[in-house]
Amino acid sequence: MRTIVCFGDSNTHGYDSRTGGRFDRETRWPGHLAKLLGEGYSVIEEGLSGRTTVIPGVEMYPYDYMHLSPDAHRALAGELAKRILTRYNDSGTRPFS
Repeated sequence: MRTIVCFGDSNTHGYDSRTGGRFDRETRWPGHLAKLLGEGYSVIEEGLSGRTTVIPGVEMYPYDYMHLSPDAHRALAGELAKRILTRYNDSGTRPFS
């Protein structure tokens, strides 16, 4: 089984501005993705309302902004984490050092 981590903001979290709560799993876009991909994939939702890349500091200290669930930590273990963070760095942000 392949695992996909959807890391994002309130859109990924499924924030419902009408109620202040969340949409149900089937309504949130990661839920749609899971349904489209089928049983060969596990989709982990890592949405956090207010998470953004326009606040100064996130480029330099991305680890401080990655508050992940235990499921996401397992999915990000080892080589996968290196690939994700390398691509994050390749996106035009400043180096981690």
